[in-house]
Amino acid sequence: MTQGFLLSGDYGSCYHQIRSGDRIMANAVQIYQVVPEGGSAFSLADVEHDWGTGGFNESVFNYVNTSWMTPILWAQREYNKSPKETRTTLDTLYITLLHAIKGYAYQRATDMYDKVPYIETGSAGGLDGAKITYLGQSEIYPKILREFKSCDSLLAKINLTSTQQALFAKQDILLGGSILNWRKFINSLRLRCAMNVSEVMPGLTSQVISDLSGAPLLSANTDIVGIADIAVIAPNRIGDELGITRAFRERADDCRANKKFLQDVMNCQPTISTRVVNGQTLSYFSGDNSGMGLQNGTVDPRVSYIFSPDFSGRYIGVDTKWDNGSDINSYFNKIMRGYYINDPIMTDISKTTFYYGKNKSKSIVLDAVSKADLTKRDAFLLAALRNECANYNDTDYSVGKENNLVSEYNIRPQFNYAAKYPVIHAVETELSLAEAAVRGFGSPNGSARDHYKCNCIIM
Repeated sequence: MTQGFLLSGDYGSCYHQIRSGDRIMANAVQIYQVVPEGGSAFSLADVEHDWGTGGFNESVFNYVNTSWMTPILWAQREYNKSPKETRTTLDTLYITLLHAIKGYAYQRATDMYDKVPYIETGSAGGLDGAKITYLGQSEIYPKILREFKSCDSLLAKINLTSTQQALFAKQDILLGGSILNWRKFINSLRLRCAMNVSEVMPGLTSQVISDLSGAPLLSANTDIVGIADIAVIAPNRIGDELGITRAFRERADDCRANKKFLQDVMNCQPTISTRVVNGQTLSYFSGDNSGMGLQNGTVDPRVSYIFSPDFSGRYIGVDTKWDNGSDINSYFNKIMRGYYINDPIMTDISKTTFYYGKNKSKSIVLDAVSKADLTKRDAFLLAALRNECANYNDTDYSVGKENNLVSEYNIRPQFNYAAKYPVIHAVETELSLAEAAVRGFGSPNGSARDHYKCNCIIM
């Protein structure tokens, strides 16, 4: 169960799902897509084949058929080799739970690909080169549903001694040694599978719904199955490469705030000022209204939770329009110019280094031409700051840095080492039960109204 993604999430898959999904849904701004300094204008990568560690589908396929099936087969072989009279209750429990995990893995894989290399684990013959059969959803779903039912029946009869229970609790990183919660998990997976095939196998769906009458299912708001990053992380990766949390943290390229959202929804309005330089009237943002607005209620108070300000405390987001740099008073230019236009470097020839960021911790050194000519400094500093922002040098590609040049989405409320990768939750179970009742497949454990009501309470 320590294998990544399917139960605990892994950095590569989580990061690229979020990054590519945000790009396609357009719910944030990736600056390198709207300014030429980023070097990749107008390019869109799809969710399935994003750069880096591979796409969502590839990860599901590889984890199921390599990271998961191989150890399950070895466990099955060791179980088969042990004489029946020496097998303990824990041995039977663990192999049963592995079969349940195998069923969950195949459910994810067949939903992605339909036909996948299905390996029968009973004899562990896959380790000896037994031929693998490619099966699709119509063949795999009945198999895993039968296995889930068998697993639940066995778990319902298992009684552990206090010593065995203590060992199980120590080993079970998913559900803390609770057989009842394992039954809830397995039965909720049965419900998921049944509803997934309800359009093409309605008879199977009706049978499963009937079988689940009175069975324990995920139902409380605390009923969530998944593993937190910190639960299984290798010591050398703590604080550096945690799966889910790192996937959120390293999203500077899609966590820049959207100007329209900040202004039109949150009512954060930048203050526009002007200054004449070299005969040109240059516009810049000298601040915003968030300071007073958050106190008097004219700015939506949720802004400070949803977004983090730039290093100077302003909530100014980036425009989504293409900025080719030719408009000296473009929205993006007004943001960047606001940082240096009133700095002594613009009027004192002896000043050759511009300092910015939290505690003036970052700097830009003028080139030779700008050092010798005050009239060249606006263009040089504007280009330099645009480049810093477009290439995420201000954030070092990680959300939450103190030197960010524009407002960002605030991931800190989500940056929780105890957060679990959501394998399945009671919300899904209650909605599936409600759907089953409405569509005439049966209504175990209450009516559709009851399950919709429970779902509202859970959420």
